[in-house]
Amino acid sequence: MYINIPLNSPIPMVVNKLKWRTSKVIREEFHTELKEYYWKSHLWATWYFIATVGEINHETIKNYVEEQGKEEHYTKEIEL
Repeated sequence: MYINIPLNSPIPMVVNKLKWRTSKVIREEFHTELKEYYWKSHLWATWYFIATVGEINHETIKNYVEEQGKEEHYTKEIEL
């Protein structure tokens, strides 16, 4: 997931809001499917990972994220 966070927004606050909102939407949309597995009030883990990208431009990052999971980008088996 690629998110551009404004400099004046605290990262932990943005992450917490994102996790809260996505949890709410997922629980509402898939209530029947999830109720057997998720009976507690939280869906996500309490931890998260954040990395900065430095001098790489936004387009490069977006292309990388969009291309993840496509078959031609999987690592090929290497014979040893």
